[in-house]
Amino acid sequence: MLAWTPPQPVSPPYPSAFLPAIAFTGDGTALASWGHSRQSAATLGSALAARPPGAARFGAVHRLPAAAIAGGAVGYGARRVAVAASDPIPPARRRVRLTVRLGRAGGTLGTPAFDAVRRDVSRPTLAADARGDLAFAWFENRGVHDDRVYVATRPAGGRFGSPRLIATGQLRNLTVAVGRRGQLLTVWEDFGRLRVRFRGRTQTLRSEPAFTQRLRARVDAGGRAVVAWDAQAVSSGGDIGTGYVEVAVRAAGAARFAAARLLETIPATVPVNGMALAGRRVVWSGWDGAQYAVRSAPIAGGAVAAVPAATGAVRVEGAAGDVAVFTRDPYEDAGTVFAADLSDGSAAQRLSVAPNAREAAVAVDPRTHAPTVVWVDRPDGRDRIEAATPSPSRRRAAAAPPSRGTPAGSR
Repeated sequence: MLAWTPPQPVSPPYPSAFLPAIAFTGDGTALASWGHSRQSAATLGSALAARPPGAARFGAVHRLPAAAIAGGAVGYGARRVAVAASDPIPPARRRVRLTVRLGRAGGTLGTPAFDAVRRDVSRPTLAADARGDLAFAWFENRGVHDDRVYVATRPAGGRFGSPRLIATGQLRNLTVAVGRRGQLLTVWEDFGRLRVRFRGRTQTLRSEPAFTQRLRARVDAGGRAVVAWDAQAVSSGGDIGTGYVEVAVRAAGAARFAAARLLETIPATVPVNGMALAGRRVVWSGWDGAQYAVRSAPIAGGAVAAVPAATGAVRVEGAAGDVAVFTRDPYEDAGTVFAADLSDGSAAQRLSVAPNAREAAVAVDPRTHAPTVVWVDRPDGRDRIEAATPSPSRRRAAAAPPSRGTPAGSR
């Protein structure tokens, strides 16, 4: 069981804050980013703060030249950072300026390395590998059957090329991932069917109806590609269908993804409530017949396990390494942030102190393997970003290699 530090303020107070994200560079610099309102709820901004390797707290907050960050800052190289943004252009706001800026962690960002104006943009997302191969993707909601997926890529040390049209169809979700050798994995939903493009080939995954709510993808160090999601059809009138939590894997060297593995079927009376990829496991908010319950299962196959003390109105927010984070009552005043150590099956632990916490994210230091969690809290009527990490003694334990007696899949 991890022992966590008390919450540490990362940002100044705001009228509102939202979409906290956390990432790391190769030397262990932590990058926290978030969106916020300024003087009024109609005036939006975004910000970034860095924590140097070994430091206890985050440094100065840097205002970013964007109203909305697309998925949070991304770290690569020893101390490099990339930030993608989507800024609607008044007055109609159907035109959107898409940018990617590069810089050094803890410093200012440069002029846009990618800059384009597009129409009706949805789901912009940025991904990178450790050496600096970048992929920026989005889809354009052009009509009923003519939505389009675009991807712009930048090789490490190079320049962004022109956006490439990847697919057209009736689209509603999208994500990308980049492997350690620059392998690009693009995943999108085309009206209840998941399509993937990896190593130049496009495939439709065999699965239950995939009207996705959350969609996650990853390319492991060995070249295995993983896609996980929760799905549930929602009508224009608000009626919901049966929910599904699934994962699909393309083994390293395989030509295709295997059929998706169904992890849980959620009754149509209950909305799906969050899922994430964590190391070798998938984590999601399941349903035990009376309340939500956080569960996890190995990506490669194996029994579903419950996370102790993770029941009630719980929503999975994110996961990384062996740690999953979730909120309880995220849209009420009783909101609380918890973390669970999946490696030892210990009970979930409360991280937040004030009773209004919500929206959490987690990432793992590539050098020490210690996690950092960030979230939005509201201790005194104004929002701020807070963070917690394991205590220093537990960080050293996390960095130690597993003993020969460690069960397979436990790390």
